[in-house]
Amino acid sequence: MKTRLVLALTAATIALSSAAFAATNQAPLASKPYIQVASMTPEQKCTSLEQQWKKDSVAQKGTANFATAEKLADEGTKLCSSNKPTQGIEKFDAAFKDIGIKPSV
Repeated sequence: MKTRLVLALTAATIALSSAAFAATNQAPLASKPYIQVASMTPEQKCTSLEQQWKKDSVAQKGTANFATAEKLADEGTKLCSSNKPTQGIEKFDAAFKDIGIKPSV
């Protein structure tokens, strides 16, 4: 009987101590920075994509799909300036995809 009691208490102690260790072994929540990303309007996103295209497409000139991508980006620029930012964003997304760049926004 004493052996069963000792084994039961030992098992309970091990189970509770490992659960307690797991609960305290995590980094405190305060150490993880909370970053709130402000949402962009379609017009702002359009402008940002246009700027990224001007910067990042230079290195892609001469690649196989660059001519197609450049036409899509030009269409995107025209749509953005024609108050059609959603369609412009779609064109820029397609242009970036053609040259293998992931847009930053």
